[in-house]
Amino acid sequence: AYLNVGDELGALNELPAEIAQALMSRGFPAPKASRKLKTSFHETFLVEFGAALSEDVMIAPPGKSGRGARDRAIVQILGANLGDKPLFSPDALIGAALICQALALAGMAGVAVPRFWYSGSVAKRGALRDLEFVVLECIETETVEDEVNAPDAEFDGIVGALRDALASRAVDAEWDGGHLPRFDDVHALLAHLRTLARTVGAGDLDVPLAKLEAECKTKWKPAAVPPTLIHQDLNRGNVLCSQRGGKAWALDGLIDWE
Repeated sequence: AYLNVGDELGALNELPAEIAQALMSRGFPAPKASRKLKTSFHETFLVEFGAALSEDVMIAPPGKSGRGARDRAIVQILGANLGDKPLFSPDALIGAALICQALALAGMAGVAVPRFWYSGSVAKRGALRDLEFVVLECIETETVEDEVNAPDAEFDGIVGALRDALASRAVDAEWDGGHLPRFDDVHALLAHLRTLARTVGAGDLDVPLAKLEAECKTKWKPAAVPPTLIHQDLNRGNVLCSQRGGKAWALDGLIDWE
């Protein structure tokens, strides 16, 4: 069976009580307010606490933290792993371990990212069962998607620096915890994407992927290079920036690692 995440979760606007209870049992302050920010392939909530968060509740600090708020957090209930379609199998979900590892690797590469505070699971959410959730640092920023953004030239420079940082260090055996999708070349990636498309019956995706796969096999022989961490969506809603001292814009934190 395949489900539509938006249909299943879009009408559910309250933070599940079991998440609030799990947070308090972990040592978080009691949540005083929560607001659902969006439903996409996951549910995203902004949670405000009655007191500042303690370092004691943090699972895995990144090498370089973003500019985080101390009395708020982002809670995501995780869903689909095929981002081009709202259809997914309940047996193939994004996992908290993947996000935790990606944040740690990005931080080690010198990229400012949110802290990973906590993870757990929700027994039931609509028609879905046993969904993992993650609690992430809320990045303080001037970026407001589609409203307030860094100027084009400064934004392009920030994105270029992000790409360079992520590409500067190979994900070798020391880094690789086995949770991230890993592809040795473009052919392996395209084969994986075609498998995902066929699994959910998305022929409109499979056909162009098959064409691209054939073209790559005949026209491109990729060089063998060590794999590096890649963020696939470096857009203005994920690259959070602020203007420092009324002068240059700078990165506050790179989000959306699921």
